[in-house]
Amino acid sequence: MEVLERLEDPEVCRLMDRMVVQVDDELAEAFPEKALSRVEIIARDGTVYRSSTAQAAGDFDRPLSPEEKRNKFLELTAPQLGDAKSEALLEMIQHLEHVDNIRELSAILSSR
Repeated sequence: MEVLERLEDPEVCRLMDRMVVQVDDELAEAFPEKALSRVEIIARDGTVYRSSTAQAAGDFDRPLSPEEKRNKFLELTAPQLGDAKSEALLEMIQHLEHVDNIRELSAILSSR
């Protein structure tokens, strides 16, 4: 997964060392109904850049489309299982009511 690979990049690590994560009380009041966030960047010259408030895609009132769910599933499982097994697992989960034996599901998860 590209994101996980980038976490090992020395430049990304250097930037992460300079980050501070804080809870904004105003945004926290909306939780758990909404998971809101915003970003503030303070440049070396003191200039402050602020994002607008954003809500994560996938929250109950901002659901992912079926294609987005599929892509997210495959993106998260393929690095561990490989593309073919991830596709097979997704297909099995989507038709779980037709799986005769749950061992079929666990066989995909346990084999690498």
